[in-house]
Amino acid sequence: MLARVRSEVWGFTRTFGLATAIAVSGVIFLSVDSIAAGRQPEVTATYSIQLWGWLDAGDFTVKSRLKGGRYVLSSSTDLVGWKGRARSSGTVGGRKPRPVSYRFRGESSNKKEWVKLGFSGGVIKSVYPPIRKKGPVPVSKSHLVGAIDPLSAILALTRAPNGRVKGVNPCKGRIPIFDGKQRFDLKLSYKRKVKLKKSGRSNMPNFAFVCRVNYRPVAGFKRNKLTNYLSKTNGIELWLTPVAQVGAFIPRYIRIPTPWGEVAVSAARVRMKSPGRGQVALLN
Repeated sequence: MLARVRSEVWGFTRTFGLATAIAVSGVIFLSVDSIAAGRQPEVTATYSIQLWGWLDAGDFTVKSRLKGGRYVLSSSTDLVGWKGRARSSGTVGGRKPRPVSYRFRGESSNKKEWVKLGFSGGVIKSVYPPIRKKGPVPVSKSHLVGAIDPLSAILALTRAPNGRVKGVNPCKGRIPIFDGKQRFDLKLSYKRKVKLKKSGRSNMPNFAFVCRVNYRPVAGFKRNKLTNYLSKTNGIELWLTPVAQVGAFIPRYIRIPTPWGEVAVSAARVRMKSPGRGQVALLN
């Protein structure tokens, strides 16, 4: 039972960007405008994942490499009984990431899975393994127009207009995502602002915007207990802290309620460096 629950919860967590990660999923915290303007921060971040409020399930690390308006995002995830690796690359056009390729590979003791996506002109042109025409709404070519991969979605979620975070509400917008199997939308809206406990080893601001995240399955999803629950809940939260030094919003905490309990993703170590704008660190 535990293995099944973990597998289903992780499936959502990975697609959300942790892994996404969150998910989970798929987590790079960059200002798209900062990249385009030549201020190319280097990011290394590690997040801890906890299930049901008591089980330390593992962690994932995300790294970014940026040069000349091109980005490469990579993540490695180590969960209890499961490991995953993902990589996304592309360019920045306007205020949106334009992915070129995405690769994901996951492995447990009894199962392996992998995904390869190829993009061109804002459309997903190649999918491997081939899309299975199953489920209540099979994925069609029209679903692949304008969709981005889970890692590039994080780039879109944390953008700051013109590289400025002051007076900006990051909790708005819709992100269309395809992870190789499922096409879904994440819709953000403002929920509240909270104070954070100040760490002596952090020079980040001690507050965060709490964004409500609504998950909307579009195609390729399974009609099961988890999908039904997540599509109806208003309890999914993304906490973003504005960091003026690098012109970005940093994910500090992600909360995902499920039928079996809560999945919590917390920033453990974050280091960001931006040419001419200093370094920002968080060490918990």
